[in-house]
Amino acid sequence: MLSLSYSERCGGVPDIPHSQHTVTDDSLALGTSVTYECQKGYIMSGNDTLFCGHELPTNQLQWLGDYPHCVLPGK
Repeated sequence: MLSLSYSERCGGVPDIPHSQHTVTDDSLALGTSVTYECQKGYIMSGNDTLFCGHELPTNQLQWLGDYPHCVLPGK
């Protein structure tokens, strides 16, 4: 099994209040995606998926994309 150093992985999955998430790769390596689903009674605002990728110009791995928000309808 290949062992990845910390610098070859994204940090922990971002916590989005009032949601649960699924990841495509528990190692959180480059290319991993995390998809969020809002808890009952909340609706998604923004994209539901973030991707582990290189942030420019630092070239460090981090979660990329517009972070989602779970909001109450009408708020």
